[in-house]
Amino acid sequence: MEKKFLLNDQDMKKFIVNGYHVVKTSLPLSFHQKVHRQTLDLIQNEGPPGNNLLPKIPILADVFTDPIVAGALVSILGPNYVMHPHRACHYHPPQSQEQAWHKDYPVGGNLRCHRGRMAMAFYYPQDVSENMGPTAIQPGTQYYQQHNQMVEGLPLCGEAGTVTIVHYDLWHKATENRSEKIRLMLKFLFCRMEEPQQPSWNAGNTDDFGWNASTPFSDQHQLIWQHIWQWYLGQDNEKKRTAPSINTEGIKLKKPFSDPKSKIEEAIRMLDQAVHDQDESIRLGSLYALGAVGAPVVPKLMERFREESRIGSIRNLERADFANPSQIDTVYGLAAVGKLAVPALIETLDDPDWWIRAAACSSLGCIGQAANSAVPHLLKALNDDSEWVRRNAADALGYAGYTSQVVEAALIKAFGDKRKTSPWSLSDSPLRENAIASLAKVRPSSAAGGKLREASEDENEYIRAWALVGLSRMRKS
Repeated sequence: MEKKFLLNDQDMKKFIVNGYHVVKTSLPLSFHQKVHRQTLDLIQNEGPPGNNLLPKIPILADVFTDPIVAGALVSILGPNYVMHPHRACHYHPPQSQEQAWHKDYPVGGNLRCHRGRMAMAFYYPQDVSENMGPTAIQPGTQYYQQHNQMVEGLPLCGEAGTVTIVHYDLWHKATENRSEKIRLMLKFLFCRMEEPQQPSWNAGNTDDFGWNASTPFSDQHQLIWQHIWQWYLGQDNEKKRTAPSINTEGIKLKKPFSDPKSKIEEAIRMLDQAVHDQDESIRLGSLYALGAVGAPVVPKLMERFREESRIGSIRNLERADFANPSQIDTVYGLAAVGKLAVPALIETLDDPDWWIRAAACSSLGCIGQAANSAVPHLLKALNDDSEWVRRNAADALGYAGYTSQVVEAALIKAFGDKRKTSPWSLSDSPLRENAIASLAKVRPSSAAGGKLREASEDENEYIRAWALVGLSRMRKS
């Protein structure tokens, strides 16, 4: 990838803050007109193509190999990203009503992680004006589970060939089509395959932590943005920096963490109260601020973790929207602590309550490569009686950056686990799907080739797709 097509520091910071980046392909207008025509013909003759969109219209691959689009994806997802097998054609004819604001269902029913591990690309094969019912987004909302009505929506208008790359968890919707034209938007998903080791964009002064952003979350988001930025840089997350002011229940905490011990304790006390606030932005900002302190706050975070995992597991399962039962706020505070939180999480993997074990697996997965000392314990969790512990452990192993014959064998065994699991919105085999996806991420050896070839003929299309990715990433013995 030529450096001129990669994003720069400002582009990346804007993506971290707002959750989207807009590019326009270098392909000629005639190409987009051809895609538009073929898509309408396909829908008229066969109906919505679903995941078969790309096989039915193979020239669409040119959109994502275009160096401008590929350069943005490399910058955001790393050089070895892959296209996820799920995709959709959004057909929005005249008089189509607007959707409700929503996030797409969590892929695999897995934890939604703030870090940039998944992205969507919204491609317009025709000019889209505001009266045609464009997709709209709420910038900066990718970090929130609750919808915030105070954030103004941004309609994504643009010329044919416009591609908007968004953080997978950004809130979005289709708006009302008040025109006489059909509006098409072709949606594709992309996955990061490796945790960042260094910047994958045109990095300049990466020590500049200035965030010149005007958003409804500016007071609360500073530490979130800074944490994501350091993760993107591949920096050891044990490095702590002075925290900016953060609003907790109307109190501005301007005490840097290098203050005397008594002031640190007072800041921790106030932040610990704020993590129970009704305002999600205050809760998350406070959790990231606690995480920036490091080891001294782990006991308090683990206390909160135990309480929230019990309540959250019940709430999330009752929502019936495929949310992972371990989708709780405290996971993000522990991820901000990083490696220093791993021993406490490993200890909870032997807890008698499944919801605590499951949330520990998700937290270790969110921490990622810094939690690789937990790999032997995650391997043991693949045999747990709880499907959610097994599912979350299989997902977490894909982010640990730990490759060995033992890991490989355990994931292959988990792939063969035929015990019944709860389906997610698009698949009825989430454990097997997580296992084969993580096997692909850890770069399997040739010894796994037979199992991967077998999986490439599985009845589940997502498993087939991940098996092919695994075969393409096979390392030499």
